[in-house]
Amino acid sequence: MSTDKFKIYLPPEMKDRLSQDAELFDFVKRDGRVNLNAFLRTLVVSYLQQYSERTSAIQAKVANLLVERAGVSTLGAESLAADLLAITIDSQENKSEKRVAITLTVSNEAYETMCYIADHRLMGRSLSQYMKEMFASYLAQPRNKREEIVFKETFTIVRRAIKSKRTLSITSRTVRGHTATVMPYTIASSKGEQFNYLLCYDIAAQKVRSYRMSRLGKAFIQNETYVMDSETVAKLKLAKSSAPQFSFQETERFCVRFTEEGLRKFGLMHTIRPVVVKRENDLFYFEWPTTQLIEYFKRFGKDAVVITPTEAHDAIRCYYREGEEAYSATEA
Repeated sequence: MSTDKFKIYLPPEMKDRLSQDAELFDFVKRDGRVNLNAFLRTLVVSYLQQYSERTSAIQAKVANLLVERAGVSTLGAESLAADLLAITIDSQENKSEKRVAITLTVSNEAYETMCYIADHRLMGRSLSQYMKEMFASYLAQPRNKREEIVFKETFTIVRRAIKSKRTLSITSRTVRGHTATVMPYTIASSKGEQFNYLLCYDIAAQKVRSYRMSRLGKAFIQNETYVMDSETVAKLKLAKSSAPQFSFQETERFCVRFTEEGLRKFGLMHTIRPVVVKRENDLFYFEWPTTQLIEYFKRFGKDAVVITPTEAHDAIRCYYREGEEAYSATEA
């Protein structure tokens, strides 16, 4: 097994953002620390082809313009276009900014990928510069697109199963021993969180479920085809249009009374925000999964009171009462 180490120099902010993605996408060591090296290995292997195609397309457009408008030779235009692209990327950063070094340890496919880059993609640049440019291109994209880049193989398999209407056996990267066989419906992006979710029907559990794509482990397409009933499809459509991070297997109708300040907060708090189905003055009605709605409105205090159903009303009231008791116990 070939193994090597590569020294890469990055702006501190870029390293921080890459580390944040590594944490968000659950690349962690056994002790819970972020495993940046494992994340970057996966990113390099998954993104190189797409990045090469993106940069080649941009360089080709620039080269054509140089040939057509400046009379530069084709060979000279191609070289100049590559230099201009590198300058453009570099100019977006503070040149005086201190760089931090990271050591990327690679083996197997990641080693072969790094060797290919060193031998065929640098075009006069250093390996560190090339990697910095590739990481900058990756970070310029929204989070749901970045998730798709890192977990390219999983997305490909799931989409193939959806297109062929075949059942899918999946495991989990984050829950040891979890397996399921599902009827995949679609991959949808959440509006607030910007993650991608597989919406599906769990055959054994007989319920609609959603799985974050970056938390899927292995995915295997089965031979069995499937047809979903209309009720299941309706639940999956609701999840897709409203909040794909929730399965919408069990929803309830809620009535919530807002103060003026509560309405302002509702306009600002986008994460897991429920969708309004009806409004009557200061009363708002929602059809939403119970647990998620309770968690959302715990943040409002007196500015949003859940009126019905009684179970949700009592759950939030109990939450505030226990909080008041805990704070009272700390008083001198």
